[in-house]
Amino acid sequence: MTGVRTAHRGRARTALLCATALLGTVLPAGGAWAATGTVSAPASCVASPEPSGGEAKQILDIAKAAQKELDLNAVVLRVTRDGREVVTGALGESMTGVPATADMHFRAGSVAIVYMGIAMLQLVEDGKAGLDDPISRWLPDAPHADEITLRMLGASTSGLRDYVPDPKFLAALYADPFRQWTPAELMGISAAHPTCCTSRERAGATPTRTSCSSGRPWRRSPACRWPR
Repeated sequence: MTGVRTAHRGRARTALLCATALLGTVLPAGGAWAATGTVSAPASCVASPEPSGGEAKQILDIAKAAQKELDLNAVVLRVTRDGREVVTGALGESMTGVPATADMHFRAGSVAIVYMGIAMLQLVEDGKAGLDDPISRWLPDAPHADEITLRMLGASTSGLRDYVPDPKFLAALYADPFRQWTPAELMGISAAHPTCCTSRERAGATPTRTSCSSGRPWRRSPACRWPR
């Protein structure tokens, strides 16, 4: 999501990526829904040579100290300055008997909402998108695309179900922890369930009383917010 704010086509692509990624942070696996755009996978990270001194070694020493202090199983890191690599590496084990490597992936979860939200607000600032634009502008085949807006995605109030507690997703995850899930697969899990609230509730017109995933009471507007 970097280096794409200088041209009209780049901004349009960024808007599509924002909508897709924000939708992906609240969605799910194995369904008929598919994004209308495609995103090429980033190149794999390769660990830099073990540093014998200098700034790279200092960074690795900090990472090792943090790993020990915080009791972390693994650390995957990459530090650059002005586009130049300082150090790339991995420490520890991703799981018992499996060493962590620099090209491994991990689930960013709600952290993604922050940086995708920033990119979305940059597009709004540039006049290339509006917070109340429906996602049908970029993803016409997404579930409830005409009702869900960028604002709702950014605030986690779309009413779409969280895929994480889905029993079928959990069974597949435990059966194959290293499976790489596509956005369309993950969104398919959510699309297979009814939404948690109506369009009026999404807009905050009326309160809801139960959680999407558990049915337990929430304090306010629970069904339209992802369970934490």
